[in-house]
Amino acid sequence: MKARLRGLQGAWPTSTTMMELPISLAIMGGLAAVAAAGYPRLQTHLYALEALSFVGGASAAAMEYHAVHGAWPTSYEQAGYSSEGPLTTGRLRSVEIRDGGAVDVTFSNQAGNLANQILSFRAWQGSASDLPVAWRCGHAQVPTLAASSLDRTTLSDEELPSPCRSKP
Repeated sequence: MKARLRGLQGAWPTSTTMMELPISLAIMGGLAAVAAAGYPRLQTHLYALEALSFVGGASAAAMEYHAVHGAWPTSYEQAGYSSEGPLTTGRLRSVEIRDGGAVDVTFSNQAGNLANQILSFRAWQGSASDLPVAWRCGHAQVPTLAASSLDRTTLSDEELPSPCRSKP
């Protein structure tokens, strides 16, 4: 009996068969095709997130100006903010503080399909005298608060990162 079991426990083949190799290559090719199809969308989201990372300094300058003067700045010069730092990446053409303390980022031609598009970052507050309670980007809203300025975002919801979309 033991001899029979020993014969059944023979070594498994260590090489691949001619059928396994094409199947493995087809599966890897399918995965690569799916990944390649989603890459442009991922790149668009990363460019928008990069722009949002540069907005932090401008929004802090606008909020500080509002806290000291009781009104929103209308330009980045008035807020004491220099927009030259973010423009070194090449994918951003301008960072502008405008009426209501909103910060608009305009993408350059190096940003691919986001070229010449605008992403707005706005303060939402309870009343005109309160400091902002929330900052939102793109089409996102805070239902219980009022926006300090108009949304100038020209990107579609599909191009925006999820926190900046009109619907979560």
